[in-house]
Amino acid sequence: MLKLLKHLRPFTLAIILALALLFFHSLSELFLPTLMAEIVDEGVVKGDTSFILQLGGLMLLVAAGGTLANIFASY
Repeated sequence: MLKLLKHLRPFTLAIILALALLFFHSLSELFLPTLMAEIVDEGVVKGDTSFILQLGGLMLLVAAGGTLANIFASY
């Protein structure tokens, strides 16, 4: 195990960055259903279209950020 870690030492920053990006991607994927539930509970039930559009835009940003994090993590 120590021999393996010795060979991975030059890539420490890249490994940490990849893990952080994958963590962010996972969090963004888990946050999307919460946003959708909020849209349905608050926006659709009350008929508040501006609220729906605001959270819909936030969902797009979260999804795009998660996708970019996943792309950069696998690059």
